[in-house]
Amino acid sequence: MRRAALLPNHVGVHDDNLISRLEVEPISEGVFESSLEGFEGRSFGGEILSKAVTAALRTCADRRLHSLHAYFLRPAPPDRTLHFAVHVLRDGRRLSSRRVEVWLDGRFIAEVSMSLAAAGEGPAFEQNPHPLDLPGPDELPTLAELAAKEGWPPGPPRPLDWRYLEHLWHPAPAGDAGRWRAWIKPLVALPEASRFHDAALAYLSDHGSLGVLQRRFGESFDWNASSSLDQALWIHGPFRWTDWVLMDTHSEIAVAGRALTERRIYAADGTRIASVAQEGLFNART
Repeated sequence: MRRAALLPNHVGVHDDNLISRLEVEPISEGVFESSLEGFEGRSFGGEILSKAVTAALRTCADRRLHSLHAYFLRPAPPDRTLHFAVHVLRDGRRLSSRRVEVWLDGRFIAEVSMSLAAAGEGPAFEQNPHPLDLPGPDELPTLAELAAKEGWPPGPPRPLDWRYLEHLWHPAPAGDAGRWRAWIKPLVALPEASRFHDAALAYLSDHGSLGVLQRRFGESFDWNASSSLDQALWIHGPFRWTDWVLMDTHSEIAVAGRALTERRIYAADGTRIASVAQEGLFNART
């Protein structure tokens, strides 16, 4: 799904309430509808993911999102009604499976397969929690402060509070592969229901993933020629987004204009919450 660059004055959302990016309305059994907010005349793949997650969890309310695999097939213009058709594949004792087809005017635009997990216990380990040897969010400027410092016009309201450790719009130093990290949290508290927190994490997972390529290629990177092809998200345990999370993104390989980006999302105490992998098309002018 194509999107604008993740810059403070470029994120064309209309308010600071994340809920509207997550909700869908039922219209028949297993079918839901919603429209997308605009990103400078385009839509955002993360919003499609978040609404697909909400639709799936509406059919399986006692479970949490464990993983999803999505393919973005066609662009979806904003402010048009999309339909989310949920197919029940399996309901087991521990796991349920759902496939969500996303349609616009009779055209198939995205497919999201999901695994939903029941609460349970079992063996667990985490080998490398984040050491958090970096500035905390309170030590970093807000987007409004960055805009003032960089000379940008004030951006429109947005649903997430971002605190950047590396700036996407600044090329990485020589020898730096372009890793970028940011602290993020919702500006408006999410409701208690767990489905909002799962959907919000899916919404976040697609934000600016190709920005590592902008850091690597600098001004030659063309956001207008970039788009998400497919994405996978794994949530490693029950999650409630009530505090800052750290998102750490890098990319180590690209072939034929298709780049693989990988990211890890950590809780404020360094525990890993989720892992994300995405492949996207891109172009860098030469």
